[in-house]
Amino acid sequence: VVVRDVQRVGVRRVDGVVATHGDADHCGGLVDLLGEARVERVLVPAGSEAELCIGALASSRTVEPTAAGAGLRVGRLVLEVLAPGPRHREPGNDASLVLRLEGLGRSFLFTGDIERRGELLLVLEAEPESLRVDALKVAHHGSHSSTTSRFLELARPGWAVISAGRHNPFGHPATAVIDRLANAGAVVLRTDLDGQVRFRWDEGSWWVEPGPSRGPLTREPAEPGSIALRRRPPRRFCTLELATMSRNPINIQ
Repeated sequence: VVVRDVQRVGVRRVDGVVATHGDADHCGGLVDLLGEARVERVLVPAGSEAELCIGALASSRTVEPTAAGAGLRVGRLVLEVLAPGPRHREPGNDASLVLRLEGLGRSFLFTGDIERRGELLLVLEAEPESLRVDALKVAHHGSHSSTTSRFLELARPGWAVISAGRHNPFGHPATAVIDRLANAGAVVLRTDLDGQVRFRWDEGSWWVEPGPSRGPLTREPAEPGSIALRRRPPRRFCTLELATMSRNPINIQ
């Protein structure tokens, strides 16, 4: 998925990639990408170097063990690492890298596979304003073990994207998670139903483009409850794409 999309847009140099943790569905596509494009930086969770997939990355390129407080700047966009923090001592889902992307007046939160404990630690350790975002990539493919009401009270996303394969054997996303997101006021998009989801934005508006069945959508900041159709985005804009499962390329144009 990652290699396909990078090739589709003609990208040959990538400023940085992030493996949120060592599970193959979050890391495996990046191993292939390192053989196809010039990648400047490879960020992995601190303490994950012994995991098989992270080791495969390290065999091809120097990786940067990363924890809360680190970051990456690409032009006017800033990627900030919010977790793992000092209390994340055990490997696994809750040690996933949690990332906040901000730029041109918009903000996004990528939560890897963190579960209830990871969300609790994030709430305790991160600055509250860093969790408040316009769009949320829902943790752990919409598993019932994540996306707690307490976390959503702080994040309050206008958009929520669940990355899950169609007819996956795990039953993702959980109905309870979809209900919690809806109750929190988020517009929910699912890659199993909507296909690849693309966010495009400038300093004035943004366009959310799921699969062709829905058409492009936008939510204006002055009217939090409104959704309107837009024919096309402006000529200069940023793009962020979320694909099926969690091999999620961040394509910044």
